[in-house]
Amino acid sequence: MNFLYSGAPKYWISAPSTSTKNVWITIQELGKHLHMKPYEKRFLLSPQLLSQYNVNTVEVFQFPGDVVISAAGATHGGFNLGCNLAEAVNFIDHGDWVNMIDEMTEFYQSRDVGVPREIMLMAESIKNTTI
Repeated sequence: MNFLYSGAPKYWISAPSTSTKNVWITIQELGKHLHMKPYEKRFLLSPQLLSQYNVNTVEVFQFPGDVVISAAGATHGGFNLGCNLAEAVNFIDHGDWVNMIDEMTEFYQSRDVGVPREIMLMAESIKNTTI
């Protein structure tokens, strides 16, 4: 979730979770030519290019006072169109999120990046500890 308090707008591109596989295929294919790993997040793909790889996208301009929420599993990215003040927070509405860590760890490890599972489990245990 991203809230834009003030300043210049933000531009967002998002692909639904149903397109995640095609997004990764596209990034891996293009990443070979750019000598980058997909998770490095150093490039932004245009909606026109993504459509050539059968990826449906939505473009959004966020203005001060707007909230942008990315759907679960959606691939998203964007950039500021100037100086602004914004706040972002990640959250999950899945009640059994601790068990989802195994699934996501496998997902990211297959892409040569790790998820800090121990840190997430430690945070959960601290949250449930009373002093």
